[in-house]
Amino acid sequence: MEIVSVTKENYEHYKDAYIKLYQDIFSKAPYFEIFTREEVERVYRLSLLNATISLLAIENDQLIGFALGIQLSMHNDKNFKTLVDKYFELERVLYNAELGVHSQYRGLGIGSRLINKRVAFAKEKGYRAICMRTKKEGSMSVSLYKRLGFELLEGVEELSTTEKSMLLEKEDIRVVFYRYI
Repeated sequence: MEIVSVTKENYEHYKDAYIKLYQDIFSKAPYFEIFTREEVERVYRLSLLNATISLLAIENDQLIGFALGIQLSMHNDKNFKTLVDKYFELERVLYNAELGVHSQYRGLGIGSRLINKRVAFAKEKGYRAICMRTKKEGSMSVSLYKRLGFELLEGVEELSTTEKSMLLEKEDIRVVFYRYI
């Protein structure tokens, strides 16, 4: 398996595979989220910004995973930025926006490799920390990020008010993990 960065030169080559994999991963448990092609394409388009780190895991010419990080100051969720800006200098923090691995390849360390590569690139680009948010309960990410040295940002929680959480009539509390680099 190799990990490649999304660049202007290979952006179009991987676009359709990225969209398909993203939709596949997030439509299944534990997420059950449906995204349109346009929504996923907007996420993938972030790969072209200078303030992003977008990585793809490739096995036998097939896309099997992805990791996207964006400068926290450029995140479009103003409420989240307000929640964490007293803890971080937003321009110096990479926000782990997306991470996904094809279900057939989970448990093989691919997510860890993508995260570690993202950490290394973030350090090279001058970021001081990395943060991410995830469900407080029922998230596969919590144990993975803890294993990789991320810590819970104590006392910072956010109630997600997505349409999905309202339809399920279940509180979706999010927590923040971070790691200084």
